[in-house]
Amino acid sequence: MNKAITSIYELVTQAHAKVQQDFSDIDPVVSYQFCLKDKDPYDEFVSIALKQVSAQQLYDWMVLNFSKQH
Repeated sequence: MNKAITSIYELVTQAHAKVQQDFSDIDPVVSYQFCLKDKDPYDEFVSIALKQVSAQQLYDWMVLNFSKQH
């Protein structure tokens, strides 16, 4: 398996487990959707290097987007 995919998979798995532990009202399903910055429908698209992604960032994103408490 590609090293980058393995890395992001491990981060997503950690974040997902923490979300399930902390929030009973959400169970985010994460899928990989590839897009291009100049064709993304949202103005908030930000491109970052994989080495800058953390499980905490993914956790925060999942909570922000899926929790009824936010």
